[in-house]
Amino acid sequence: LLTAAGRTLVVVELVVNDAEDFLNGRSLRALTLDYSLLPVALPGHDLASPRGYRLKVGDKLTVVAELPDYERLLRVQHPPKAHCVK
Repeated sequence: LLTAAGRTLVVVELVVNDAEDFLNGRSLRALTLDYSLLPVALPGHDLASPRGYRLKVGDKLTVVAELPDYERLLRVQHPPKAHCVK
């Protein structure tokens, strides 16, 4: 955590673990816009032009976000299948 100009920021690595992961198949551009994320690293990919790239299993995206935006991202994630109510 880092506080700057009265805002609490986090630097986190988002890892796409498996095909059921909330992030799998998500557009990088849409994800960054929807959750106000600043992507800083995605090994093997050019972040200067994120249009058209969809996250896939094994991707490790490092982002900077304000704490409330990161918490919002965490709340939207789907629970593991074993914990879903049917």
